[in-house]
Amino acid sequence: MPIYSYYCKTCKHHLSLLKPYDEKDNVKCPKCDEKLKIKLSAPSIGDSCGSKKSGFS
Repeated sequence: MPIYSYYCKTCKHHLSLLKPYDEKDNVKCPKCDEKLKIKLSAPSIGDSCGSKKSGFS
């Protein structure tokens, strides 16, 4: 499952959540209960353990 980063336009709260793709748009702010916006971010590159593979620096 991907990790999505969200922010609230109303109270400026930021958070990241592990969500299934089909549930990524239905998230409310835990502080003010407004609908959160998804922040765009660069994808993570590497294996699931976070170690570097040979040939990459």
